[in-house]
Amino acid sequence: MWIAVWLVLSLMVGLLGIGRPGGFALYFILSVLLSPLFSVLILLVTSVNEKSGRRPQN
Repeated sequence: MWIAVWLVLSLMVGLLGIGRPGGFALYFILSVLLSPLFSVLILLVTSVNEKSGRRPQN
């Protein structure tokens, strides 16, 4: 039971990690190995990747 809760929380942390450096996979793996709470703290410290709004040059 606790393993299922841990994996669901880790999945939620991974989803929050989308758009950040490392993305879903990094935050999901971190939360599975360390803890979902610790990974959320890391999420709060890291910045969100923002698009620059510039057009790509041809």
